[in-house]
Amino acid sequence: MNDPLRLLLIDDNPTDRLLVIRELRREFTDVQVEEIIEAKGFNRALKAGGFDLVITDYQLHWTTGLEILDAVKAHWPDCPVIMFTGTGSEEIATKAMKAGLEDYILKSPKHYVHIPTAIQSAMEKAWHRQALKEAEARYQSLFDGVPVGLYRTTPGGRIVDANPAMVEMLGYPDQRHLFSINAADLYVNPEERKWWQAMIESQGVVRDFETQLSRCDGAIIWVRISARVIRDDNGRVCYYEGSMADITDRKQAEEEIRQLNLSLERRVAERTAELKTANEQLQGEITTRKQAEEALAAEKERLGVTLRSIGDGVIATDTKGEIVLINQVAENLTGWAQGEAMGKPLTEVFHIINEKTREHCENPIAKVIKTGKIVSLADRTVLIAEDGTERLVDDSAAPIHDKEGNIIGVVLVFRDITEKQKMEEHLQRTQKLESIGILAGGIAHDFNNILSIIWGNIDLARMYSKSEDKVLERLAKSEKGCLRAKDLTQQLLTFARGGAPIKQPVAVSKLLKDTVELALSGARARCEISLPDDLWLGVIDEVQISQVINNMIINAGEAQPSGGIIKVRAENVSVTAEDVLPLQAGKYVKISIEDQGIGIPEENLPKIFDLYFSTKEDGDGLGLATAWSIIKKHDGCIEVKSEVGVGTTFDIYLPASDEKLIIKEEEKAEIFRGEGKILLMDDEEDVREATGWLLKGLGYEVEFAGDGAEAVDLYNEARKVGRPFGGVILDLTIPGGMGGKETMQKLVEIDPEVKVIVSSGYSNDPIMADFEEYGFSGVAAKPYDIRKLSEVLYNVIGSQMRGADPTSDCY
Repeated sequence: MNDPLRLLLIDDNPTDRLLVIRELRREFTDVQVEEIIEAKGFNRALKAGGFDLVITDYQLHWTTGLEILDAVKAHWPDCPVIMFTGTGSEEIATKAMKAGLEDYILKSPKHYVHIPTAIQSAMEKAWHRQALKEAEARYQSLFDGVPVGLYRTTPGGRIVDANPAMVEMLGYPDQRHLFSINAADLYVNPEERKWWQAMIESQGVVRDFETQLSRCDGAIIWVRISARVIRDDNGRVCYYEGSMADITDRKQAEEEIRQLNLSLERRVAERTAELKTANEQLQGEITTRKQAEEALAAEKERLGVTLRSIGDGVIATDTKGEIVLINQVAENLTGWAQGEAMGKPLTEVFHIINEKTREHCENPIAKVIKTGKIVSLADRTVLIAEDGTERLVDDSAAPIHDKEGNIIGVVLVFRDITEKQKMEEHLQRTQKLESIGILAGGIAHDFNNILSIIWGNIDLARMYSKSEDKVLERLAKSEKGCLRAKDLTQQLLTFARGGAPIKQPVAVSKLLKDTVELALSGARARCEISLPDDLWLGVIDEVQISQVINNMIINAGEAQPSGGIIKVRAENVSVTAEDVLPLQAGKYVKISIEDQGIGIPEENLPKIFDLYFSTKEDGDGLGLATAWSIIKKHDGCIEVKSEVGVGTTFDIYLPASDEKLIIKEEEKAEIFRGEGKILLMDDEEDVREATGWLLKGLGYEVEFAGDGAEAVDLYNEARKVGRPFGGVILDLTIPGGMGGKETMQKLVEIDPEVKVIVSSGYSNDPIMADFEEYGFSGVAAKPYDIRKLSEVLYNVIGSQMRGADPTSDCY
């Protein structure tokens, strides 16, 4: 159950207080109002606290609204304050807004109805501010708490940020001391930073770069650096940011292994020579021989201890390829215990195949003995353990020589790179989609402008063809075509940079049932849905995720042309840092969609999420690519398992929430007529013409501007001559001119009360998703739908007419 809304109402006029409370009771079912009429009561309320919002008059017999505002902000900085007065001025309103006032409303009968709306807006802004503070705190906590060194430097080497792990790794007492030096001074060999800098600026990213750095105390450490370059809009390098891990222990272990191998070869040769000489000269010196054997055994034991402590798998063989040593990591990866593996051929324990061809790989031991050189495995080599588990591995095999240079055995060092390979493929796919998204966004924006012209002219044609049934029928079919084209551009816009889903808690169970039922309408396949009663809410954009599920269900049905069963399951899962998933730890809703269709060939699996990749003759290659992009922007992930002839399963992970469901009101389909002057800014002349006719048909007077500078001049001139605009429609993107965001800032400087509707062909632009945060009063996406456009204008500008007759002159 929600807590009641607690308000502090400060006004010494009992009639005004009564009117304010009456409006509050009409809008809010559960509100508590504490009325303040003098200083003593106000001071007592300040000490008590616990209020969600304060409403105050400006002119009080014992103080002013500005002093009330200062006192509230001093005690409760985050508490929103609304001033409701009949004695204020524009100068007072400006001063109050600068001091933190949320809204300023004049006392008059027609303005009382605005109080609930102002309260709702103030509470939403306060909630957003609190959410932003919490998000910043979570980010800082993650940055400071991660055990890996994180940093940011300029091209010139100035260190601008570093987390505590980075400061500790380099041995500095605090960030200030670290920031006082140049990054180039940390390198033992300064030329390595120049080489690294040239590589990262040409490639954009550097991974697993290993180098030596000097700590504050002069000690030398080995580090592994992964970083990327950050550029501004003009392509200029701003800074580098990345991570750094101390690998000194690993390097020392590798060196110790090398030295131990050399030592073992030398000692074996020396001990063998000593024993041979001793046997020839003094057969009776058995004691000496035993001491040599014990020393050799001790040396071998020390080598075994070292091998067990390193992180890579190590297997040593003799020249016949039979195993003489295997460390614990190798036991875990192969599934063979040391006692079982000793004396067996390497090929029996170290069973490797090519991941793509599934053919057996050449024995690395045989190749080393044959060539006498170090040998590395080919890419995409799979190690099959004794229990059948498969892992991608990377390794190298090197010969062991005796004192005379003869090969007496081979040492094989290998590591499991399965998780690393999966993460790299995930990153590559993400980067590829982001690059394509830039192009897709531009195309979709221009296409939406063209659609605006076509759609607008269809609506105009309807206005003049209301009695010709066949013409209206053709126009209706044309409008359906525009809707299909708009859906296509919406899929392209999913890839555009900066696209932000509008996320809120959504009942995933209902979404799945509704979407599956619609997607399978008329299909031969049937669906079995398994949903737990306690399924968590998903923090998602309902429209985008419905699009993902719809694409998946349609694909599953097409994979079973003769009919079959599609199984849809959902469950609650908690992801931890130990899980091999490209996700942050937390709560998720997992959706699984399984078909019994033809399956996906193994060679196509890495490409199914690529833009425009399709195996269907009439496919556009957008469905799965759109699904991938949408899930990625939801901070989730999507995985696929498939077997040809058996079927395919897609697993989708979406962030979950414990919040209560927000139920949306149904959208109204009626047309709203209005009146007043509208200023329309758009760089496309045809868009201005078509939209202008629509606005005139809705009852508005329209003037046009081609860019922001012209719009500002027209708005300013209209105010000077006493014929101001009632509202403004601004296009976000004006090539070569001032766009909507910048124009909005200029208009607010002229008129703080300006009413502006933001418009764009980029419907996924962050400003379109959260327009109020940027000062806009409403939003209208291109291409314009006359019903939605008329409703937005009515809500923002207001009108004395609504619910227009579809057969009227307007439509």
